[in-house]
Amino acid sequence: MTFNLRVFDPTCKELPIIENDGRWNTEIKFDLQEAMLLELSETISDALIEGGNYAADSINRIRIIPPTFGEASDIIMATSAWKKIDQILSKRSYETSRFTRISLYKTLFDKRAFKKLTKNKIRRTLSK
Repeated sequence: MTFNLRVFDPTCKELPIIENDGRWNTEIKFDLQEAMLLELSETISDALIEGGNYAADSINRIRIIPPTFGEASDIIMATSAWKKIDQILSKRSYETSRFTRISLYKTLFDKRAFKKLTKNKIRRTLSK
C-alpha cells in the first residue's frame, strides 16, 4: 500500500511545501509492506481502544473521539514497524520527524481497511 509521507530532505534546496516550518520539506511516496501495515494497524487500534477514543453508541454504530496528533505520533513511534520505516527512510537519506508520523497516521486512518479492522476489533472487545 502506498502512503504519502512528509520528510526532511537535506539535499533539497527549495521548499515546495508552503506550510513548511523547517522540520520537513518534501512529500514522498512510500510503499508499506503488508506485515508492517498490519502491525501498525493493530498497535494503533489497541492504543485507541485502551485510551477510550472509541465509544459504542449502539450495536451497529461506533463513534471515534480522534486522538490529538501528538498522541497519534507517540502511538506510532512506539511500534517496531515505525523503527523499520525510519531505518528505510534514513538509508534513502531522508530525515523523519513528528510530522512524518502524523502524515502516516492521517493517511492510514483514511484507509477503509483500517477503519473496518478497527470496528471489528472494537466489536469483539465489547462482546467479551
